[in-house]
Amino acid sequence: MTVLLVDDDPDVRELVRRMLVRDQDVTVLEAADGLEALGQLAANEVHLVVLDMVMRGLGGLETLESIRRSPAHRTLPVIILSGHADKDVVVQVSRFGVEGFIAKPFSMASLSERLSPLIKRLRASARPPAVPRRLDLAPSSRVLASSSKVRAVSTRRLTKPRSSVC
Repeated sequence: MTVLLVDDDPDVRELVRRMLVRDQDVTVLEAADGLEALGQLAANEVHLVVLDMVMRGLGGLETLESIRRSPAHRTLPVIILSGHADKDVVVQVSRFGVEGFIAKPFSMASLSERLSPLIKRLRASARPPAVPRRLDLAPSSRVLASSSKVRAVSTRRLTKPRSSVC
């Protein structure tokens, strides 16, 4: 499972990346702004985006709008991180069907607790179909008996002298 972590603060990215790898056992791709995030989405299979709202360059809201306009990523789960937890920001992002909104500052433990159920749900939905029971591939006694008869006939034919016609 791959998570795209988008935040312009390298310290926040480092802390969150470490927590995701340690606690959630996921692969983490990083982006410092929205434009870099859109490039990562175009180049990689991503299962979840953790997106900061306030960034230099292409901000979180614009990035979220671009993600939702893309047919390939329209339903991609997005978690918003923001230091601006006022009602207007929450209402704005909720229009885009985000999975959650986490206000900064947050503890790594609380972030892990919030992300854990979502990551488990995503893993369960992405799980390949169950492998069928192991088939018994040992040859049956009928096949073995048949193989023995073929070998015996073949051996007789190979050892039987041929008559030559001149």
